[in-house]
Amino acid sequence: MRIREAIDYYKEEEKNRKFMTSVCNKNNWNVYKDSDLSNMLDDFGGVLPPLSYIEHQCNYARIIEPIFEKKNGQVVLLEMGGPARELAESFSKNFLKKSAGCTLKKGLSKEMKHKKVHNHTIIIGDMFLQKTKEKIDKWLDGDKVDILIERMQAGLDLIPRNGVWIWKQFNDWYKMVNEGGIMLIQTYSTPFSSCRSDLLVPDDVFEQWGKVVSQNKSLEFKSDVFNQHFLLRKLPGAPERLPVVT
Repeated sequence: MRIREAIDYYKEEEKNRKFMTSVCNKNNWNVYKDSDLSNMLDDFGGVLPPLSYIEHQCNYARIIEPIFEKKNGQVVLLEMGGPARELAESFSKNFLKKSAGCTLKKGLSKEMKHKKVHNHTIIIGDMFLQKTKEKIDKWLDGDKVDILIERMQAGLDLIPRNGVWIWKQFNDWYKMVNEGGIMLIQTYSTPFSSCRSDLLVPDDVFEQWGKVVSQNKSLEFKSDVFNQHFLLRKLPGAPERLPVVT
């Protein structure tokens, strides 16, 4: 995709996103779920160390927390496409500095709206719209994200099938992430399905992403191609932007 075509596409997609958000809200498209860490990480088994259920008693936080041992109490968590309250509460007390979940308004039940989590913020809006990204920047207030998770599942059905546009969104998220931070991203809404004709990202494009990113030794990239999820970690010296993919 040429630069001029890409710019035109982004402008048009911004209009489309606003329309889709209004449709979802009007029809109370309520597939959102406040998932805890164990539920989240079940979908990322292909890119995370195996967990001994007996030894750790299903404490999935033990997979993530050691990565940030030196930052205990200063870790910033952000979930894209979910409220993140159960997710934030899955971690040890005082592990997080602050947390937030970015979700559409209609995804919040009365119970979820009134649930209190220490130093947690719900950011209302379509995570792909510029005005929502500005809300996230305001919440960050100069901080960077240490743990960024996107595991929308069914919500992925509303994302355009355009690899360049999708990669641009990932790059926007990547720029929020701290050195040493991780991104856990899912791009496949129906794992283990035998039908792959309507993938958000075609398998060959997903594989190409991994090849391009893995060329940079300051980026740790692990992917599960079949289930289309990946872990990306910014190591010391990581570039400010993701490598360009086409």
